[in-house]
Amino acid sequence: MKTGRFFRLLGICLSLMALASVAVGCGSSATPTEAPPPAASEPAASAAPAAPAAAQPAAPAPAGQEAMTGAEPTQAPDQSQAPVPAAAAQQEGSVTAEPTAVPEPADSVRVPEGILTVSEFDYDTESWLPWEGVTQRFYWERVMETLLLLDPVTWEFKPGLAEEWSLSEDGRTVTYNLKEGVPFHGGYGEFTASDAAYSLDQWLYNEESTHPSVAAQLQAEPQVRALDTYTVQVEYTKNPFLTAFMDLSSGNNGTGMMSRAFVKEVGLDGARREAIGTGPYEFVEHKLGESMEVEATEGRHWRIVPQWKTTKFRITPEASTRLAQVLSGEVDIALLPGSFKRQAEAANVRTILNPGVAGVFIVPVVYIPGTTGIDAPDPNNPNADPVFREALSLAINRQELADVVFAGGAVPTGITDLSPISLGYDARWEEPDPYDLERAKQLLAESGKAGLTFEFQQRPLGGIPEGPQLAEAIAGMWEAAGLDVELKLNLQGSAHSAMRRARELEGKIWLMRLGHLTDTTRRLISQYRCTAERTALFACNSELEALTPRIQASTNLEEKDELIREAYGILLDERTVIPVVQTASLYAIGPRVGSWSPRLGERFTTELESVGHAN
Repeated sequence: MKTGRFFRLLGICLSLMALASVAVGCGSSATPTEAPPPAASEPAASAAPAAPAAAQPAAPAPAGQEAMTGAEPTQAPDQSQAPVPAAAAQQEGSVTAEPTAVPEPADSVRVPEGILTVSEFDYDTESWLPWEGVTQRFYWERVMETLLLLDPVTWEFKPGLAEEWSLSEDGRTVTYNLKEGVPFHGGYGEFTASDAAYSLDQWLYNEESTHPSVAAQLQAEPQVRALDTYTVQVEYTKNPFLTAFMDLSSGNNGTGMMSRAFVKEVGLDGARREAIGTGPYEFVEHKLGESMEVEATEGRHWRIVPQWKTTKFRITPEASTRLAQVLSGEVDIALLPGSFKRQAEAANVRTILNPGVAGVFIVPVVYIPGTTGIDAPDPNNPNADPVFREALSLAINRQELADVVFAGGAVPTGITDLSPISLGYDARWEEPDPYDLERAKQLLAESGKAGLTFEFQQRPLGGIPEGPQLAEAIAGMWEAAGLDVELKLNLQGSAHSAMRRARELEGKIWLMRLGHLTDTTRRLISQYRCTAERTALFACNSELEALTPRIQASTNLEEKDELIREAYGILLDERTVIPVVQTASLYAIGPRVGSWSPRLGERFTTELESVGHAN
C-alpha cells in the first residue's frame, strides 16, 4: 500500500486520538500540566546513565485547516479515515483481514467455553515479571494489560488501561490518565496510578530488566511518578523522547501493569512464578519447562470477553513435532518457522504467514582508517564504491531465496528495520532491487571489480535457522556474477566483535538481521555516525553525520519523521546496506479455530483472547 508522508503521519495521530480525547494533538501547542511533588509512598526513579536521545508524535493539520491549539481535549475522529499500513494490506493467508473488533459492551452475554491449546518453541525466561525478557509477552499479555493497545492489523495505538495520554510540547513528559474501576484478579483491589508507577519504574530500573527498549528510555533519564489516583506521569529529564508512549506503553513493546500489593505480598521471586493482572484471563498454573494455563476471568471483563474458557500453553522445541500436534488435533495453534509453510499446506493445515518479523540484509563494511572523525575511504576497499554495491544487490535473486531457502516463508524486501509505524518509513522501499545478473556483470566490469575476491561472513541470525543456507545461496549468486567469495559461516558474535574492535572488518561483507523499531535514532547513531571518540558499526557517511545530531535533538514529530526518512533514503538509495528478505512467523491452525487476527510483525502468538471458535 503506497501511503504519502502526510497521510501516514495523520494516520499515527488519528491512532493516538482513537476512542480517547488526547490533550496534545497533532501540531498542538499545549503545555504540560504542572505536576505536584510525588507522594512519598511512590517509587523514586534513580539516576540513569546518560547517552543519546530518542523520539515524539505530532503531525500538521490538513491543508486549509488550522492547527489545534490549547490544552482542551480533542474529539476523537472517525477511525475509518485512518490509512491502513502497507504490512496490513500484504498479510498473507490470514484467517481474517478485519481489524480487531471493538471491545464488547458491558452487557455482553458471551460465555467462554472450551480449551484452546497453543504450542510454542520456548517460553524465553519463564518469568511472569514483564521486564525479564521479551518473547514471554505471548503469555503474560493474556493476564496483564498495558497502558496502550496496538491494533493487530492496522497498527493503530488505542486506549488500554490508559483512557487518555498526552505528550508535552517539548517532548519530555508523557501523562497517562487511567481508566477507573478496573479490578485486579484475586481481590487485590483496583488498578491505580500507584500500580502503574510501580510497574513502569520496575521495567525501567530493575537490574534484571532485559527488554531492549529500556536502553533507549534510560538515555533520556526518565522519572516516574503518580500524580493522583488515576494519573501517572513519566518525565524524561535529559533528552526529549517523542515516541515514549509507543515504546513504553504499547502491547508491542511495553510492560504489563502489575499489582503493587501482590508483589509486596509474595516478593519478586513469587511474582516470577504466578501473576496477578487485570487482563481477560487469570493465571491458573505454571509447570516450569512444560506448560502454562490461564482461564477467562469470571464475569464481564472491561475490555473483551474471550470465546475460549481456558488457554493452555505447551513447550515443544521441535517445529516438526509442533506441526504434528496440530495434525493430530492435540494442539489448536502452533508457531512454526516460515519455511514450514509449504509442508503445512501440503498436509492441508490452515496457516497464517505473519511477515515483517525481522529484516535480513547485507552489510558491505566501509570502515574509515584512523580514529578521529570522517576520513576519506580506503581506495583499496571495494565496498566504498557504490557501483560495486549496486552490482552486489542486482546479482541477488531475492524471490528465489524466499521460495527455496525459506520455502515460501519469507518475502523479498528493499527495507531493513522499519515498519509502517516507524518514524521515517516510506512504502516505496518495500520494493527491492530487481534481479538482473547481466547488469550486475556489466557494472562489475565497468568498475574493475570482475573476479574480485572478498570475505563474506555469516553470524548466527537469532531466530533464523536458515542463516547458513541463506549465506551459501547468496555467495553462489555472487559467484555466478563472476566474483570469488570466501564464505565464513556461523562466525560467533564474540569473534565478530573482536574483529570489529581491531578494525579487521573493513572491506569484508557480512549478513545480519534486525528487528523493527518505532524510532531508529539510536541505531542510526551507533551504526553510521562517527565521532572523535568512536567509529560507526557499519560505515561513516558525511551526510548522515550531519543529519544524526538534528534527528537526536528534534522535538517535533513531523521534522523527526522527515529527517529519519532522509537518512534511510541515503542508506538505501546508496546501498550502504543491501536488504534481502523479511522473515515471517507461521501459525499452523487446527480445525476448531475460527477467526483470529494475530499482531503483525511478531515472532510469537498474540491476541489469543480474540481467537474465535470454528462454526
